[in-house]
Amino acid sequence: MQLINVAVPGITAGYVSAIRNWVCPECGGRMGGRSKEFQCQGQCGTDWREVWESVFAAPRKRSR
Repeated sequence: MQLINVAVPGITAGYVSAIRNWVCPECGGRMGGRSKEFQCQGQCGTDWREVWESVFAAPRKRSR
């Protein structure tokens, strides 16, 4: 199992797992399609690209 550091508050490993399996974490609808890889095709229509990219973004160094 791979540990995931989530940078976005409120996003759990369950959300990441659902996105990875092309299922919308909010409404359970299917995701994907041509050039809409992170777009929910179900009821909510949420675009999950920003969440996905923020989860796997390199941690930023804090300036002092």
